[in-house]
Amino acid sequence: MNRILEILKERGEMSTKEIAKEVGLGMGETMRILTRLLEEGKVRAVRRESSWFWKIRVPDEAEKKIEKMIRKGIQ
Repeated sequence: MNRILEILKERGEMSTKEIAKEVGLGMGETMRILTRLLEEGKVRAVRRESSWFWKIRVPDEAEKKIEKMIRKGIQ
């Protein structure tokens, strides 16, 4: 899982097929890992034609403000 995140950080957006080839896993296992990363909010997915493309999720400004407010409230 960490290797996939490293690759996406280095290369930016990649297809499932490109990621699978890079990490040496089958498409099914790669998709399972990517789906888990998506559920954890670590990546974003975009469907183009018949392929999924993945990239690191970068929180937008609104999300950053909310997270900051939550942290302040907890302290």
